[in-house]
Amino acid sequence: MMAQTAEQTSATKLKEQPTQALHQHGLVGYDSLGIGIYKKECSRERLNVVAVFFAFLLPLVLFAIISSIVCFHARYSQPGVVCFIVVLGALVPAIFGAAAVQIDRRRRLTTPSRPTWLYFIAASTLLAWVAALFAGEVNYSTNAWRYHALTNLKFYTNVDPQGDSGQALLDAGQLVFTPGSRVDVSRSISFKSVDTYCIAPVVSSENHLGSYDFWATGVNCCGDSSVNASLRGGTVAAGINFQCGQDVNNTGAGGLRVLDNDQIPFFRAAVEQAKSKYHIIANKPIFVTWVQDPLGAINLFADRALKSYIFGVLLFCGFQFALVVVAITSFA
Repeated sequence: MMAQTAEQTSATKLKEQPTQALHQHGLVGYDSLGIGIYKKECSRERLNVVAVFFAFLLPLVLFAIISSIVCFHARYSQPGVVCFIVVLGALVPAIFGAAAVQIDRRRRLTTPSRPTWLYFIAASTLLAWVAALFAGEVNYSTNAWRYHALTNLKFYTNVDPQGDSGQALLDAGQLVFTPGSRVDVSRSISFKSVDTYCIAPVVSSENHLGSYDFWATGVNCCGDSSVNASLRGGTVAAGINFQCGQDVNNTGAGGLRVLDNDQIPFFRAAVEQAKSKYHIIANKPIFVTWVQDPLGAINLFADRALKSYIFGVLLFCGFQFALVVVAITSFA
């Protein structure tokens, strides 16, 4: 009896040893006798709908908020507040990244680590934050800044170059000249410094002005007509072919103040040349971009800024949707 009991115990241990070994290696037997056929545990992650929703929504919302803060009026009027909000936005990917690392460390104590949606949200919100800064800055410097700066200055109408002086309109942002005012292309001149900086005085009559204070300007929109004609095999009278602004040969238009500080010194140098060449006086020159409708032109900057912002949000929305689809496929 003792011998039989020892044999049964040995047989039972022999049967349990493979099963225990298989359990230790992640294998589970599933036939009725516990021997023979085994399979691995399933390593496929179950789709987390809530995580997918936040993975798509959070980066999109962050991009929309940061890009709007960077490019719209708050950037011009309250730059300190905008800087604070941008820094707060950077905390979003930092928080999700820190949470993902902590959870990953805890999981390594029991199971091997694997990609999580927290890592994805951290990476995609960081990408959204950087993209929003770039898109907002480009939109602001190209469109929104000009609109805010010009509307912050004064709007003058019925400006007569014959009687009004630049000294009295130093705070002008938009000017509408009197009917009959025009760009005097016969006194136009250019200053060359890598680019060609072109200017021509705005006049309201054929009479000589006491001070030529209003100048239509442009960059790379004029040239020496005699040189250009000789290159084409013809000849014309010497002068400057001034083609800056909208409809420079028409009258009764206006101008938008030139605000680019890097261009103004070159325009001033061109005025000094014009004073010497045409024997004129320019006490307080104001540089404008010649336009037929100053109010419509300034509103165009606001319209472009809004459209650029909406386009950027929609573009990032499509990009984020594609990232989420790729992540779902990879994590599954």
